[in-house]
This record gives sequence, structure tokens and C-alpha cells, in this order.
Amino acid sequence: MPVKYLLTALTVLANILLANTVLADEATDGWFNIAESSSHRWQGKLESGSFTNINGKKNNGYVYVYQVENKQTKSYEYGKAVVFLEACRKGYGYVYYNNMKDEYTGKDAFVRFGATIADNIGATACRSWDDGTGKVSGQDNGNGWELVAEASQSGEKYFLMRGTVRNRSYKGKSAITAVHGNNDVRAGTTTYSEYIIATADCKKGFGTIYQLDFDGTLRNKFDVALNGNSVISSIASKLCGKL
Repeated sequence: MPVKYLLTALTVLANILLANTVLADEATDGWFNIAESSSHRWQGKLESGSFTNINGKKNNGYVYVYQVENKQTKSYEYGKAVVFLEACRKGYGYVYYNNMKDEYTGKDAFVRFGATIADNIGATACRSWDDGTGKVSGQDNGNGWELVAEASQSGEKYFLMRGTVRNRSYKGKSAITAVHGNNDVRAGTTTYSEYIIATADCKKGFGTIYQLDFDGTLRNKFDVALNGNSVISSIASKLCGKL
């Protein structure tokens, strides 16, 4: 089925770190548990998953039906979660949310084998794809994140995802990039982005580092010098050290 996506506000709650995760084999009444927080529970509908066509390309996505339970009000919301299969192979991307008419309602960044609710919603589509095809689109090596810096006052932690470090061209220049995770310890949330810096800037020891969303949209950019005392300098230094 064709799926259309429009730009709109991001969904909320899904970057919250999991309070509990239950595997799909613990299914009851036609639903299996995906993720759970203190206030909500996310479940997938058994046998609702299928390949889907996105942006005119055949079978390049996977979709399944989900429900979200508000524990306090005992109310439920329903929708469809959709993931590009390429995101399953890369290990990161977006999980898109549609209503039952296949109208876009939001999206969240996710990484496979991560600890947030969005991670588990997206990874569920990837696991279902693997189960249905008998293929393995990605494996958890158990050591995917490298701690780069920790803020002394807030306690926030900053990580780079090891398997995503790669060389690429950016703004017409050779560059190095990796997926970044920002763990807000106080809020109990983790957010994702990509950092990229030109190879030439790495070699001269200073320049500009760019922060991108997973779709390539520029989120921020920073002047930076390597081996400095700031968090952004630590990120740039660690990334340049991968060359």
C-alpha cells in the first residue's frame, strides 16, 4: 500500500528511556508488548505487519498496527508504525506514525538495539521483517556506543555510535560522520543526531562541526578546536580520531 508523509510536529514521549521491555513471545489477546513507561504502554497487533511501498518504491518499508495505553485514564490510541528497510540495515533512521487512513501524524528518530521507546517501536518493524524473510538485517554486538563526554553539572552524557562512523562528502568536501546520542540523565531521555566534520578541519585541528538530523537537515553548527575543554570539542576530537 502507498504511504504518504507530510512535515508536521514530532510525536512526544517516544524518546523516553524504557522502564520495562517485554518480548513479543509474551503476547496476549492478539497484542504483544513493545515498550512500557510509568505512564504508557505500547503494543503491536499480532499478524498486522507487512511490506509497504513508500514514495513510489515497491516493498521498501515495513508497517504494523500499534496501540498506546494511557495507564492513568485507561484510554487507548491506535495507529500504524512504518520504517524504511534501509534504516534497519543502517541501524538508525526514523519510525513514522500514520493514522488508519495512512495519513502521516509524526515521526521519531530511532536506533536499533537502543533503550528508548522509539528505538523499540522501530526495531520491532526490523525484527518482524527479519522474521518474515529469514534474513538478518542487523545484529547487536553489545558494544555499540562510545562515551565521548559527560557534563559535570547536568550529568548529561554524550556518545558516538561505533558502527556508524563513515567517510562521506559534505558541502563538496571530504568529511567524517557518526551518529550521536545525547543522554539527559535528569529527564531520563535520549535524543539522536549526526555529527560531521571536514577531513581538512580534522587535519588542521580546528574548523566547523555540523549537527544534522537523520534526514540530513542542519540542526546546528559550531566553531570548534580539537583537544579543547568543551563537550563539542570532545565530540569533534573523538570523531577526527577515527580517521
